Amino acid sequence: MTDAPRAIDAVIFDLDGVLADTEILWFEAIRDLLAPAEFTWEHNLHLVGSTTEFTTDWLRRTFHRPESHEELAQKISAAVNAYGERITLDPMPGAPELVEALRGRGIRIAVASQSSPRWVERTLRQVGLLEAFQFFVTASEVPRGKPAPDIYLHAAARIGAEPT
Repeated sequence: MTDAPRAIDAVIFDLDGVLADTEILWFEAIRDLLAPAEFTWEHNLHLVGSTTEFTTDWLRRTFHRPESHEELAQKISAAVNAYGERITLDPMPGAPELVEALRGRGIRIAVASQSSPRWVERTLRQVGLLEAFQFFVTASEVPRGKPAPDIYLHAAARIGAEPT
């Protein structure tokens, strides 16, 4: 005998690549920052979803960058934010419809992102989803970034959902 399936009472979304199509922006910004070194799409895929520490460490080693982790992280952030100001981001296919359907069913929703609060707010605004969420949680609010679950556990606590 199996247990009956539990109803979903909350959904916590990641942002980049889930709600907003941002991967090309990160790729272009880092590629330009590293030029004339060749930063390929395969390099980019290696970094998708990783922490700032992993990204800066990998870029420093792979491309022999002289900057400290902090300096390189600031340069990446500045490059990505500059790109974000110049281009229009699109929502991921189906994301607005899914968010609206969940809201229509009374399901609580939140965003948990590794990105900075400024980035999350601007990105959600650009893709037309900022008003759909009561709040978002960023890595700056938790002791450990992804892949640790801290960011999602924090978002679950704030939304009043049991993570299990």
